[in-house]
Amino acid sequence: MAPSSTDSTRSLTGAATPGLDRLLGRLRSTLKRNIWLNGLGTALAAAALWLTFMYAADRMLKLPAAIRIIHLIVLVGGTVWILRRTLFQHARRVPDRSGLAMLAQRALPDDVPHDDRFVSAIQLRETVAAESVSAPLVQRVAREAEEFVPKVDLSRVTDARGPLGRVAAAAIGMGVAAGALSYQPAMASIFGQRLLGQNVAWPRLTTLTVDVPEGASGLDVQRPSVDVIRVRAARGSDVPLVVFAEGTVPEVVTLKFESGAAIDLSASGTDTFRTVLPSVQENISVRAFGGDDQRGAQTIEVVVLQPPDLASLAFVIEPPAYSGLPVRTEQDTAISVLAGSRVSVIALTDPANATGIARTFPDDEEIQLIRVPFPLAQVSQNGQPASASEAEGPPPTGLGFDRTVQESLRFRFELTDDTGLSNPDPALFGIAVVPDRRPELVTLEPGRAEIETIAGGALPLRVLVRDDFGLGAFRYEIRGIQTDEILTSTELPLDDVSGALESQGREVRAAGLANTLLEVNDLRPDGPMEDGQVVTLQTFVLDGRVPEPNETRSAPVRVRVVSADEFL
Repeated sequence: MAPSSTDSTRSLTGAATPGLDRLLGRLRSTLKRNIWLNGLGTALAAAALWLTFMYAADRMLKLPAAIRIIHLIVLVGGTVWILRRTLFQHARRVPDRSGLAMLAQRALPDDVPHDDRFVSAIQLRETVAAESVSAPLVQRVAREAEEFVPKVDLSRVTDARGPLGRVAAAAIGMGVAAGALSYQPAMASIFGQRLLGQNVAWPRLTTLTVDVPEGASGLDVQRPSVDVIRVRAARGSDVPLVVFAEGTVPEVVTLKFESGAAIDLSASGTDTFRTVLPSVQENISVRAFGGDDQRGAQTIEVVVLQPPDLASLAFVIEPPAYSGLPVRTEQDTAISVLAGSRVSVIALTDPANATGIARTFPDDEEIQLIRVPFPLAQVSQNGQPASASEAEGPPPTGLGFDRTVQESLRFRFELTDDTGLSNPDPALFGIAVVPDRRPELVTLEPGRAEIETIAGGALPLRVLVRDDFGLGAFRYEIRGIQTDEILTSTELPLDDVSGALESQGREVRAAGLANTLLEVNDLRPDGPMEDGQVVTLQTFVLDGRVPEPNETRSAPVRVRVVSADEFL
């Protein structure tokens, strides 16, 4: 079976022009490479330069969001349009084999007569069948075309300087854009966020930030957004404000209020401006302006609320048992109690469901408060006298604590309501502790510090003792003058003297009189006193304090025994 014309032609051309085929393949590859280099280089150079322009324009002019979106559309749309014009359209227009052959002919030197051999060889081998009478002619043309292939210089028709220039321009543009963006990464990040439509502000020479310090008493600071700080303040609270300046620090920062008032602040530190809004009584809105930051971007909203407070305060005082004093209740800001008394402090609060702690001064101790019934039934929840209907109802409850006091105590109630609001300036209360004084001892006889007597004589001992609450044991001691050794110690009963309860500068509830006659010969347990011997007499009295009674002692009295003649 004879081969078809198509098979013959393919067999003929494939064998006749291998060099030309390779040449045309190289030419096609070179054209495509140049098209891609030209298209991509042009698009990247234009995109990089436009991106650099967008960055610079936004940095300098702080462009609004609409302009930034238009710039982004131009960047994307322009890049696509340039790629379409310089890459895709040209890539579709690469010549076929005949066109490539014609272009290859133009790459031959000018002194070489070629008579369109390349085009003829390509076209004839694709149209003349193998059995045609023209086949020998086609083979001859193909051989002649092959002879011209080594003389072709494709650089004559494929100048790569233009595409490489576009690539160089793209490299330079991308380098400029990358350098501008990487020089300040933080600024590049802001530019990227703004490019995507976010309203992120560019930094200025001066950027002001307003804040309210955390932990301020009586304040609840909330931050619902970046631009708003809401302060829930108890009425009468002091609201501290701090303005931080970044970059160039201005000499003065101005706080402008919604009411139209303004305050100028001088720097209180390197970059800090501080002030206090004292005792706020109404809602306030304030912004800060200074330097080139005239945005007033942050708003401080102060919302004034009624703080929790004390409606009434009561002290239930249980004196120590030895004092004999009754339990009493007082309603005052400061009380006086006997040392060792147990004191219950109970406060009615407004609102009634407020909670909190008691804080002592100056040791700053926190005392947990518990719910207890308020002791004064005649006082209502708001601190006013109770009505008849309220008096018949259940007793109100308050917050309180118990303490056995030995030293004076000052404290205040720090309250918090169910919304978290605290009382801004809690009042200070006090419990003054009155110590149990030592008993008073008045020696009536002997009335001198040194007494002379004779053996066998007698000494009168009369001592008046008084105390603010109660008396304990009374005794006297005899000591040797040389060794200070206790020779005798004797307790004496006290006679009640209710008419001697007056004492200058102190309150007296108990008084007694010790009255006895001391025999001189009984002062020493080892025998009668002899002439020349000396002893000391000293009296002691205790009060009724439990468990450690106070003791008072008299000054010692020297007792010297002399002869009868010397005594007379």
